[in-house]
Amino acid sequence: AREQLQASQERLEHLASHDPLTGLMNRRRFDELLEQRVRAARLGGAVTAVVMFDLDNFKMVNDSRGHGVGDELLIALAGLLGEHLREIDTAGRLGGDEFVLVLEDLSGPAEAIAVAERLLIAVREPIQAGGEEVRTSLSIGIALASSTATSSGLLADADAALYRAKAAGRGRWEVFDNDMRSAALAQLSLRRELLAAEADEQFRLFYQPIVDLRTGVHLGYEALLRWQHPTRGLLLPETFLDVLEDSDSDSLVAQWALGRACADAATWPAAGGPAPFVTVNVSPRQLSRPDLARRVAGVLERTGLPAGRLWIEITEDRPLDPSQDIADVQRLRDLGVHVALDDFGTGYAGLAYLQRLPADTVKIDRVFVSQVDSDPVSRGIVGAVVDLAAVLGLQVVAEGVETEAQSVVLRDLGVVSGQGFLYGEPAPLPSSGPVPVVSTAVLAESFSGELRRLHAALTAAADPQQVAELALQAACRSVGADGGAFGALGIDGQVRLLTSVGWSRSYVEAHRTFDLDTDLHVVRAMREHRAVWVEQSEVPSVLHEGAHTHGRAVLAFACLPVAGHQRVLGGLVVSWTDPVELAPVLREHLEAITTMVGARLDDLHP
Repeated sequence: AREQLQASQERLEHLASHDPLTGLMNRRRFDELLEQRVRAARLGGAVTAVVMFDLDNFKMVNDSRGHGVGDELLIALAGLLGEHLREIDTAGRLGGDEFVLVLEDLSGPAEAIAVAERLLIAVREPIQAGGEEVRTSLSIGIALASSTATSSGLLADADAALYRAKAAGRGRWEVFDNDMRSAALAQLSLRRELLAAEADEQFRLFYQPIVDLRTGVHLGYEALLRWQHPTRGLLLPETFLDVLEDSDSDSLVAQWALGRACADAATWPAAGGPAPFVTVNVSPRQLSRPDLARRVAGVLERTGLPAGRLWIEITEDRPLDPSQDIADVQRLRDLGVHVALDDFGTGYAGLAYLQRLPADTVKIDRVFVSQVDSDPVSRGIVGAVVDLAAVLGLQVVAEGVETEAQSVVLRDLGVVSGQGFLYGEPAPLPSSGPVPVVSTAVLAESFSGELRRLHAALTAAADPQQVAELALQAACRSVGADGGAFGALGIDGQVRLLTSVGWSRSYVEAHRTFDLDTDLHVVRAMREHRAVWVEQSEVPSVLHEGAHTHGRAVLAFACLPVAGHQRVLGGLVVSWTDPVELAPVLREHLEAITTMVGARLDDLHP
């Protein structure tokens, strides 16, 4: 009985001093032991170090795979410690995924670093947890005891070094030095202030336009988080985002940003065309939460924003799990939400991942865009991404466009959409919402380059058919048109449709040849030898029907005469599904195309 009582007491003492999940020392017992070791080191002069570490992205494992898998991962990590520590070293679990070691009788800092390196290497191999392989990494902070060190001070120093390791990219170690102390204090203060920021409504959303590079029209806006700090002013995300994502406020702020962005976008006017979309960034941790699609659906229902006007941007800043990520993205796609892969080319996503991920858009990172006009390698990378996106049926958006030269090269490479300071800096939106605009300077620069390329192509054209095709392609590409047609009047008095883009086959066949007295606007332009700009209300129903076959709606089109020899009089019809403001520079550009085409036709038929 006495032996049983003693055994029971020992078990109780063990439970009181050890973590029940991992069997390592708990926080209370570890603090007591560390105090003893630090006191002994001061008296004996031995080198003692505290090593603190945690699992990178552990919260994401818990959120995506469940706490059961997370617990097994922690147990497996505790087992690895027993394999890679010396007998005199002591390990403890402070809580969550945070572990700490006391290393005694060291010869110097190098020996503590060697322990950290062994741990980093050990977790590079997949760890079995929950019946599956989990890949992870460690961030490690090392603090060496001085002659005046205290146990609480050593833990604080190791914690500061740990956060330095995280800020430097994770999966590495850092040794504490005095320069970290002020940074650590500032970060601890920031973490405390973040807890109050959401409750006090200190966060703001700024919006940056995403434009059609060919016309300057605003297609949508990216919502960007800002913190209106009560004493430090407006803070950018790089100041606080890492701390926020490691805190319990992350989910609350993300949900607020999504709701605010959708509520704002729901009030934006269509301004004569499709209403602008809004893009919201989602971190990998948020994406991996199985309830993300449900929460997005709830926000859309509450705000009244159509799902097609919401873009979710996924940042590829972690090793990607194709099977899990594909399921997460597909749930969003099933809602009708548009999914974009952000910062492509600088993260972990490979071509195989891009091929399998059910995304809609690839956003090319600014690091390539910034040099696209001066560096052949960057230009080649952007061109390769555009070609790859075309094969996969993805849209392309260029980020960080800051100069006209960059914009011109991007358009030459086939990039249709972009954002950057050239088109607008992030800013609060006016209460009336965004209004699509056309930048005359952007249009003029773009059209000048288009005309130069068209002139070179027309010079090589051998017959009117080739001239018509080149003219139509140039007109549609440069003004963002959805489709169009080119016809020529023959000496027999009939108009023959030479080429068309974006119109249904049945409509084209029905109107391949028609008489000059037919009530079509292109004929009117030919008869009157002048441009005819047609408003939406004037568009014949037959054109609507022809366009609707392909899911298009002809909202506006222009008919322009081709000056030249009487036997080769023709007309150009251009239509838009997304109507743009027909600014004077746009009209001048289309008229310049017809003038150029007329001159080439005169050359072919003197």
